[in-house]
Amino acid sequence: MDRIIQLLKDYSPAFAVLVAIEASIVFSLKLLLEKSLSAQFDKLARAENRKSNFREKVDRDCYELLSASQKRIVKVSTQLRRILKGYRIEGFTDGGEIVQLRDITDEIVASLHMLPPDLAEILMDEIKALHKLAEKGEAFAKSGWKKFDKHFVAFQAGMKEYLQRQIS
Repeated sequence: MDRIIQLLKDYSPAFAVLVAIEASIVFSLKLLLEKSLSAQFDKLARAENRKSNFREKVDRDCYELLSASQKRIVKVSTQLRRILKGYRIEGFTDGGEIVQLRDITDEIVASLHMLPPDLAEILMDEIKALHKLAEKGEAFAKSGWKKFDKHFVAFQAGMKEYLQRQIS
């Protein structure tokens, strides 16, 4: 403050006003630049947040699809075991095709773009094993169930690994 008073004594008031205007312009430019940079950083942060939210939603949808598909496949396998033991289940097949497996296959194929390839392949292998079991019947059942169980265990291990990758 003393320096400013000394400048006013040494120089004319017009010069002091010019220095004050210059200082206010520099200060205004500094504020403007700070606001501009702050706005850009906020914009980038919002974009990153949207990306993160989208990725989270895709991961959640993927997990839900994998879980739901596996549950439905297990349900079909249980029904198929009952049928092979002589029970009758209405609406299980339509024209020789297992209706629920067709629906599961359609969902998996429609969502291949977001599913981990290894898990999608295991699900498809489980479906193929069940189709083969239904086709071949009781004669094939022992080795067919072993094959299905192998795929089931592989899916569980793959799902565990997938979840660990998503968490870390």
